[in-house]
Amino acid sequence: MASSEPKKTGLAKGTKLKCIAYEKWYDLCSLYTEKYEGTLSQAKFLKSPLSSETFNMKHRVSFSRNLKKFKEGKLKRIPTFRTKASITKPEKTLLIITGASRGLGQSFATNFVKTQIIESFKSPKQNHTLRALLLARSREGLQETEYLMKQEFQKQITTNATGPSIATASINSNSKQKHNLMVTSHIIDLSNLETLEQNLQSIFSLVFNNDMVENGTDLKHDYKHSILVNNAGSIGHVGPLSAVSNLREMQQEIDFNVTSSLWVSTQFAKLSSSFHTQKSTIVNLSSLCALQPFPTMGLYCTGKAARDMFHETLAHEHNQDSQSPKKTKIKVLNYAPGACDTKMQTFLRTSPYLDKKLNESFHKMKSDETLVNPDDAAEKLVDLVWKGNFANGAHIDYWDLKQPALSESIEKSEEV
Repeated sequence: MASSEPKKTGLAKGTKLKCIAYEKWYDLCSLYTEKYEGTLSQAKFLKSPLSSETFNMKHRVSFSRNLKKFKEGKLKRIPTFRTKASITKPEKTLLIITGASRGLGQSFATNFVKTQIIESFKSPKQNHTLRALLLARSREGLQETEYLMKQEFQKQITTNATGPSIATASINSNSKQKHNLMVTSHIIDLSNLETLEQNLQSIFSLVFNNDMVENGTDLKHDYKHSILVNNAGSIGHVGPLSAVSNLREMQQEIDFNVTSSLWVSTQFAKLSSSFHTQKSTIVNLSSLCALQPFPTMGLYCTGKAARDMFHETLAHEHNQDSQSPKKTKIKVLNYAPGACDTKMQTFLRTSPYLDKKLNESFHKMKSDETLVNPDDAAEKLVDLVWKGNFANGAHIDYWDLKQPALSESIEKSEEV
């Protein structure tokens, strides 16, 4: 005699499968059991992947078949399945900024958040996640930058939202569009080459990893765009080159401004390629000092020139490698922000060892209010990175972008 008990079609409670389209783990065994027992509420059903029109009979038959094999011991686990939904899996952008605790680094961070939100509202059926890593030596400065990023995030959400939208610290499956900002700060001394390799590897492993989950949000490496702003650096020795006190002083400055910077970019490019990020951008913070000699700033000029050539070479190498469709498209930009009104500028103006003509020029720029606002320089950079309309390996100055006729280095290029 047939049993009147409803047929169970679920696994033990707690067994979870991943509906990739929703970026959320669902206890499908419980959902199926409740559905076929008639105890699944309408509200719960509508929030689950079972309600999706594209979760069709093919998926259900496949699930039932695998469920049977699992219960018979022929399968050790139920395979995950893929389906489409009204909102697809989130587009993830990775942003790493060195020297992010003040000045230009701080301005870059907040302006990237602003642009990310503005651009994301142009795709209302797409979820968006910005994963940001801030690197610097100052704990207090990093905390301030993180606060400013989150403040800008909420401001832009409020300003741009015209329909159902939500800003969260994790993906919310009940909203039509989700905006997610995840910021982590890392205190690191990039000038210490003895610890740099290990410390940087530990930090990068947080975002280039197959199995990362934070607060229920999948942090896998499938970034649509990964961006490195290689901003960290220092003025170092100011005065005639012959006045450098000893070899150790010279070595420490080169270690920080050159060796460390080159290593950061190298490792970022390597990991972006290994994990097949759709596209990557490396920004080297350059200067007019990379192209012209400035008396009493010789070591700084040397460092900037070396960084420019390294990154230009890196761009040419990846131009050749990117012909393969499986290769990550990496673009490199040497960006000179102009003489910005920052603490670094204040230090130069007040240094008794700075070249007299340079000192007079900087003081005049300050009094005439012609020093570049860091936010303006950052806004120009973010626009360049987002559009990608620059020649790979180009050196572009802020003032090139201010002119009606743009520099020849700027070109209309296909999105890569």
